[in-house]
Amino acid sequence: MRRRWKWLLGALAVVLAIAYVIAFLIDEPLRRMTERQMNARMKGYTARIGRLNFHPIGFAVDLHDLVFVQDAHPDPPVLRVPQLTASVQWGALVHRRVVADFQVWAPAIYVDHTHLARELEDPTPVKEHGWQEALQAIYPLKLNELRIRNGSVTYVDTGQIRPLTLRRIEVVVNDVRNVRSAPDVYPSPVRIEATIFDEGRLQIEGQADFLRVPYAGVKGHIALERVALDYFGPIAARYGFTLTAGTFGGKGNVEYAPEVKIVDLEEVRVDGLEADYAYHKRTVEPVKQAAKATAQARSWTMGLFRRGRTRRSNTFQRHVKPHLRNDLLHAART
Repeated sequence: MRRRWKWLLGALAVVLAIAYVIAFLIDEPLRRMTERQMNARMKGYTARIGRLNFHPIGFAVDLHDLVFVQDAHPDPPVLRVPQLTASVQWGALVHRRVVADFQVWAPAIYVDHTHLARELEDPTPVKEHGWQEALQAIYPLKLNELRIRNGSVTYVDTGQIRPLTLRRIEVVVNDVRNVRSAPDVYPSPVRIEATIFDEGRLQIEGQADFLRVPYAGVKGHIALERVALDYFGPIAARYGFTLTAGTFGGKGNVEYAPEVKIVDLEEVRVDGLEADYAYHKRTVEPVKQAAKATAQARSWTMGLFRRGRTRRSNTFQRHVKPHLRNDLLHAART
């Protein structure tokens, strides 16, 4: 009996060794094939995979140094992913579903003004660039759970004092491959946390429907805390304002889907505001244009209210509790 066990264990060890040798040999061909399939599904962007490792035990795939570049403006890349792991979601087998979970470590998104300009020039709509299809080409099973660890987003605009940065982004999305739902149902739980600049905080807790067409829908509660206002200085300068200090915060409920776009604000808060306003002729026109656009939007929204279409309108709800604490506010008219 003991000798039989030795033979079984030896045979198992040989099988595992052969499996890992085969996995090692197919890593590079599998990397090239995956990269080719991803690029075949994308328009206007190109993916590069630095290294791929296939793990026969667990049927998992690790992608290392994954990079996405915009073809019209390839340097710098718009996305870098040091590691992405796709594997079978074993917990879903209990519910007789064979699906995958994806874990993404330290993804870094970088967008500058030129990226946005090239995107606006591209006739292909953003939602038709094939990002979801490219992600699905990484693994044969359908994505059901997505976890993002320590992600970051950087946006650099022309004339900005400092870039807009979101750091320490944590995202957990479950039950992505649910059946198609009714218009008001969002079956997939979503949780997002991030740091804005140095001290600002972003929290989103809600649900999503990733199978909604032509794009996904999301509904949840959003909270912002201590977001520095000096980043928006160049934008405010166009309207005659100079922002030197202050923080912004707020909370409310958001619903964004193809058939409904609603923001229900509970609170808007500005603390420690330091700002100047100087009247100049060159700042009058942008203010007039903004006022005209606001009036048009209000008129259009009120028309929808009168027609009883508030549930399916692009509107901001009216429940807002503003709080302002101005340590120093200067207004100068010159």
